[in-house]
Amino acid sequence: AIQGKNYRLFDFVEGSTLQQVQQPAQARMAAQAYGKFASWSQQLSAAAFEETIPNFHRLDLRFARLQEVAKQPPSLPEEEQALLQGYLAQLPLVNWYQEQRNHLPLRVTHSDTKINNLIFSKSLSHVEAVVDLDTVMGGYLMYDFGDLVRTVACSLPETSTEWEQIREIPELFEELLAGYLEGLNGAMTPLESKSLLLGGEIMTLIMGLRFLTDHLEGNVLHPLRSVRIATHRWASRELEKGEDVATTGIQKDMHVRVVFARGGDSILGESNGEFHAEHIAIELDGLARVVAAVGHR
Repeated sequence: AIQGKNYRLFDFVEGSTLQQVQQPAQARMAAQAYGKFASWSQQLSAAAFEETIPNFHRLDLRFARLQEVAKQPPSLPEEEQALLQGYLAQLPLVNWYQEQRNHLPLRVTHSDTKINNLIFSKSLSHVEAVVDLDTVMGGYLMYDFGDLVRTVACSLPETSTEWEQIREIPELFEELLAGYLEGLNGAMTPLESKSLLLGGEIMTLIMGLRFLTDHLEGNVLHPLRSVRIATHRWASRELEKGEDVATTGIQKDMHVRVVFARGGDSILGESNGEFHAEHIAIELDGLARVVAAVGHR
């Protein structure tokens, strides 16, 4: 502790990071690394870890919230109404998930298993380190493996809006599964092993439920419900045009903290089209209304 505050220190790890796999072998290496992390963390008690983001991956609660919002939905275009009905039809998967939670052991999981949370060697021949440990908390193996599938086995980055081009790549799924099992090296139950197969569907559904529910509620940042949120590449275009934009992170709705800053700042994420609400640039008298990343030019 330094002056009463705790800090996490690491040895410097030299290497490279990826935003998307360039070849199938990298998917396998990524999965091996996260599998080894899960195997190592088995010695730790999940109960000893604070839940960094309460109920972050609780599919049943996300679904229940959408059901509640759908009872009094706004007037929706036909396409959006079809989308809503499609999500509400996922109840069988939600029921399956709830049944799994009754039997799966609670583990210490990474909870943000994207490929850019790994440091590869400069030659990209192996993984040097797993990073971004602020979301380490209790969870299930299907969460970590599922988020790998959602982000790595997809044909386009998660921020893409080219819907017709988005698909799962079976070859990458197979590499991920093989690598994750290799990394775990048997450190899981038979039921955990079976749950991995639907992990990708679970995590993809969670993300869809989050953003659709937010859209139906008016695209505002909970809980203040007073700032409209721009998502995906729309926000980039508005910033380029010189507009004021409030945006949540595309993937993360954590690490939100307030800093006092004057206008003229643009807050962008480190990857293409991604925003992080990690720093909040607002006038002091606007603090009560704004809890979001604000861009102004």
